[in-house]
Amino acid sequence: MTFKSREPEEELDHVRANREEAYDHVLAYARGRFGRFSELVILEDVVEDVFKDVENGVRHLTPSKTPLRSLYGIVDSKMSHRLDRERRQDSLDAVEGLAVSRSQVEEIDLHLLCHALGELCKGEPLILKMLSLWEDDPSLKPSDFAEILRIDVKRVYKAKERLKVLAEEIREEWLFKC
Repeated sequence: MTFKSREPEEELDHVRANREEAYDHVLAYARGRFGRFSELVILEDVVEDVFKDVENGVRHLTPSKTPLRSLYGIVDSKMSHRLDRERRQDSLDAVEGLAVSRSQVEEIDLHLLCHALGELCKGEPLILKMLSLWEDDPSLKPSDFAEILRIDVKRVYKAKERLKVLAEEIREEWLFKC
């Protein structure tokens, strides 16, 4: 299936017109990338949801990518959310018999995430300070970080972007550990 550069609406129309072929490509991608999770998730349902979301305007094709690459990215996103939900549910099920609340499990997850990000960002003192603050109060916004750290909010946004790039490594690692 070949796609040439088009306007976003034209690309969406082209995907609709070639839905069956595109569906086959996206399903093959999903099976290749996430086949090992087929006991947890019905991949056909995920791919169908991807197409419904795109057609209903819930998700959009990325203009800088080919339509297939955009659809693959949406599959990755949906699978990440579903697997994350499964992991959280497994964590809650594991502690069900213990005297641990859902908020305590979420707090443990946040602590583990901050620790893992901290390990990844050892050479980034500003990000480490932000992670420490965020671990204490997950509701902090960039303006709050800037005020607390007495720095320009632009520095916070730049640090946040660096963290986003670094965190992609952890996301991939965690996604495939389950």
